Order: sequence, then C-alpha cells, then structure tokens
Amino acid sequence: MDGQQLAGRRSRRRPLPEDRLEDLIRAAAAVFSQRGYRRTQMAEVAREMGVSPGNLYNYVEGKDALFHLVLRRGFGERPGEEPPELPVTGASVEVTSNWVARRLDFVSDFPELEAAFARTQPADPRGELEAVVGELYDVLVRVRVGVDVLERSIEDVPQLARIFAGVRRELFARYERYLRQRAAEGTVRVEHPQAVAHLLVELCSWAVRRRPHDPEAAQISDAVARQTVCRFTTNALLAPAGPSALMDGSQRTQQQR
Repeated sequence: MDGQQLAGRRSRRRPLPEDRLEDLIRAAAAVFSQRGYRRTQMAEVAREMGVSPGNLYNYVEGKDALFHLVLRRGFGERPGEEPPELPVTGASVEVTSNWVARRLDFVSDFPELEAAFARTQPADPRGELEAVVGELYDVLVRVRVGVDVLERSIEDVPQLARIFAGVRRELFARYERYLRQRAAEGTVRVEHPQAVAHLLVELCSWAVRRRPHDPEAAQISDAVARQTVCRFTTNALLAPAGPSALMDGSQRTQQQR
C-alpha cells in the first residue's frame, strides 16, 4: 500500500467514542501485562475489549503503536508534552523506548524528594519523611499500569530492559542518598541506607502493585495501605527526640514523680 492509499484509508477511519478509547487502553494494558510485548496479538486485545479487531485501527496502526499508546497513558505525559495524535502511527519499539527513557527523569515526578535534597535539618522531620514516602507511594499509583506492562515486556525488548534496569538503580540510589543525608544530620536512624532504600521502595511497590491482587490483602483499602506505609516507615526511621524517648511509659512516670 503506497502513502496515498494509506492516507485515504486513515481518512475513512471513524474514531470510536472517547470512553471506548479508555476501554481500549485498559484492555491492551491487561493483555500486555499478562503476555508481554512479543506474545500479544491485536486480536487478543480486541477480544478482551469485546470488539472486532478492525475497530482497533481507528486508534493505532498496529501493535507497536498500541504498545506506545499504552505506555504513554500508563506513565503519563511530561509537563508541557501533548499526548500523541490519533490514530497513533510511526511508533516503533525504538521510538517508544526513547520516549520512556525521557519520561522517567525522576525530577518532575518527585518534587518532595527534590526539595528534601536541598534542605538541611528539616523543621518537621516527621512531616518531611511522611511526605517523601507518600510521594513515592503516589507516584507508583500513577505509573503502576505502565510499570506492569514494562516489567512484563522487558524480556522481549532489550532496549526497554536496559532502561528499566537503569530506572530501578536510580530510584534506589536516590532514596539511599536521602537516607544517608538525613542519617548524617542525625534526623533518622539508618544503619544500612542501601538496604533500607531497597526495602522502602519494595514496600511501596508491594502495597501499590501486589496488594490488590493478593487474596489475603485485597480488602485493605488504598487509603489504609498508604497511611500504614507512611506511618510504619516514619516510626521505624525517625531518631529519638532525646534520652526520654528511649524510656517506656512507666519509666517516664517514675522520673516525673
């Protein structure tokens, strides 16, 4: 098919209603998350969505474009960036990989952590730590669809595997840096910052991504999960305010007498 024929074909396409676009993205994300990039077929996505395969081409020119669209929606656009025009075309795996690498820059998604790096001796250590942990939780909530699709597809796409590995290393390194900075100032108690940074990220990841699919934990609400992660972390890491903080209630009562 030459360029003129393809353009004519696109001009005859009738976009589906906007709510069906969301249905398409949900269906495609579910299939990509289960089967990965290589094994996913357009017919499977159409079956998951409950439409004929031809309907998908109102939005994308093929599987590569659908993969691109799902990751763009799953990770969200960078500030000032417009979403791709429909139907999505020309979105090769390389194009998608380059976009993911640019999108996951850490700075725009983590303003609380960036502010903490620039701050010394925070006036409210508990408030800061809860904000930093809560921000991580919220970011993972926003990008969990993209992460699920990406994680399941990295074996099929070496470029994405390298990007994903680099993102994970940088994420752990940034929280390790924060913990080391606050430990040096005496704000938090951390014996092994690297291990605690990994634990913190994985704790939030479990609460956001694994908990909803765990039959024994699915009844825990998002609000309770977030609050629990934040409070558990701050209670575990905050340094005692002074010698009296090490005493139990009965010791403090006897001293006061």
